[in-house]
Amino acid sequence: MIEKLPASFVTMTLREAATALRIHERTARDLVRDGKLKGRLVGRRWRFTPDDLAAFFKAQPGEWSPKK
Repeated sequence: MIEKLPASFVTMTLREAATALRIHERTARDLVRDGKLKGRLVGRRWRFTPDDLAAFFKAQPGEWSPKK
């Protein structure tokens, strides 16, 4: 059975997700390829939800770590 999506359901393209994260589109594509940014392929295009971006953002370090 297919669930009906809520009216507030929002998806973003790769370009929109990159803009929201304030990173270059190529960087976003690399993050998807490396499995660090989760999304879904719809047809041949990547789509992202706000939850996908929030999960990526929360996984990032909260402070600088000194280089060793």
